Amino acid sequence: GRRLADLEAEDVTHIVRYHSIGRCQTCREERRAVLNVWLGFTGRIRAMVTPPWQGWLDEHLHFLAVHKGHVAATLDARKAVIGRYLAWQFGRRPADWSRVSPRDIIAYARVLAAGGLRRNTLKGRLSALRQFLRFAVIRGVGSPALVEAVPSVSTHGQSPTRPTVLTEEQRRKLLRSFSRCTPVGRRNYAMTI
Repeated sequence: GRRLADLEAEDVTHIVRYHSIGRCQTCREERRAVLNVWLGFTGRIRAMVTPPWQGWLDEHLHFLAVHKGHVAATLDARKAVIGRYLAWQFGRRPADWSRVSPRDIIAYARVLAAGGLRRNTLKGRLSALRQFLRFAVIRGVGSPALVEAVPSVSTHGQSPTRPTVLTEEQRRKLLRSFSRCTPVGRRNYAMTI
């Protein structure tokens, strides 16, 4: 509902995410590129300097999209999480994986933990980091010890934040709708409870 003349740099992610649903990654990136060209033309965005480690992030996101089938929202989240790690680890320098040690990974995990994140959020970010480090090892850099250094976070005892969707009566009615006389019905019943 906004005019193109009112577009700001912070609007681009929202536009690309919510107006490219069901489109391929290339379509989304083309939209992002066109919007950024427009912002540059109108003087609302300054040229961004690509960090020397950006190729690692781009390749990882491509791997997740093509080989793991991750959706755009997951890719955006991973881009933020892994981008923050790479910026912390390498700053404005090229990625030199021979200088990264398990101590660095533990130090970064402590930085994340000190940020006041909920345990589920911390667990998700560390899981994303672990998956990225596996990708780096597969690519022939880094050590498997880096992957093993990523701590695991227990969320046992933390109450889930799932919304209540069905009332108890609706839940019972749904469960009664499955025929437990057939293998498929028993499977569906078991998955639903």
